[in-house]
Amino acid sequence: MRLKEKDLKNLVYGAAFLGSGGGGAISTGLDFVKTVIKNTKGEGVELLSAEDIFNAHDHACVICDIGAISAIEENQSQAIINAYNVFEKWYFKNKEKKFSSVLPIETGPENSLAPFVLASKKNIPVLNADGAGRAVPELSLCTFALFENSVTASIANDQTDWMLVNTTDASSLDNMLRPVTESPAFHSSASMALWGASLQQHFNNAATGTLKNAIMTGYLLEALRNKDQSLEKEALPEVNKLQARKLVSGKVTDIQHQQKNAFDFELITLKTSDNQLFKVYTQNENLVLIDSSEKQIICQAPESICYLTQSLHPLTNSEIKLNDNIHLIGVASNPKLTTPQIVKGFDGLIKTLVGSTMSESSDKNYLPLGSLLKGIAK
Repeated sequence: MRLKEKDLKNLVYGAAFLGSGGGGAISTGLDFVKTVIKNTKGEGVELLSAEDIFNAHDHACVICDIGAISAIEENQSQAIINAYNVFEKWYFKNKEKKFSSVLPIETGPENSLAPFVLASKKNIPVLNADGAGRAVPELSLCTFALFENSVTASIANDQTDWMLVNTTDASSLDNMLRPVTESPAFHSSASMALWGASLQQHFNNAATGTLKNAIMTGYLLEALRNKDQSLEKEALPEVNKLQARKLVSGKVTDIQHQQKNAFDFELITLKTSDNQLFKVYTQNENLVLIDSSEKQIICQAPESICYLTQSLHPLTNSEIKLNDNIHLIGVASNPKLTTPQIVKGFDGLIKTLVGSTMSESSDKNYLPLGSLLKGIAK
């Protein structure tokens, strides 16, 4: 499947919705699309799925941007290439393997597109998979972190600054690189290459099919906005593979923001039409939704808390603003994100953000995501 300009733009919008508020800004993703189309003279990039024919022994690595989602390098595309070149050189020296493809670390408008920037420059495909099926605030919350005893990664900016780091695990890597990313040389934004492995290992360890899910979600939202029944019919079956529930609809009445340790922390308040207050706590990504009146958790990670405007446009925490009227939709987590280690990691972050123990509502009536979006569109 070759992704051209329209596919890539819908990947940006679909990933913006499915990213649970994080994974970068929509504007950055769209800039990456322009870069990809320019690099490939309009031909786009090949998407390689687990169902396709491929050499299982070929190798790929993960490409991503790291830092506060409000921060971006002046030439982020160059930072991506710099990080990859450093990591590829190390990998060939130590593993005697070159990379035949790349893949994203998570689902989000910037990080889903980051590997396409590299792929368009190197003329290699992108794998239809990532480490979460949503955006995550820490490397240890990716599925890739479950399968390596040590992690080597490169980090670079768009100038000549780079580092190659080896640590015992993903948590140690995060703890080491966050202060580096926050330093004056990086200004809370950098690019990374890491987790080299065979294609078969990546497809076994990753959440597969996530890029196609995002593309078709983008197309379905377009179809529903334009009342395009033909496009809706094409996109609906893929989007319906995801399960979701409507959480709440309301107006954004307050946004509290703090940038710390190369993260954006936000507390977003929504007021419903009957004056109920709900609060979304974020650490780059939306991690927990609380009913303020009941002091109860309505939804928490690893389930995604996704933004959709009344006009069926996705938002991330980069775009949301005061007085926006939005729907919050919970998208069930990918099964590979529900391992005890990852759930425990999310629980620790949520406890730190909320500051107290709250019970979670047991009311989780899921519908196929496409059908739910159709219902909202009516």
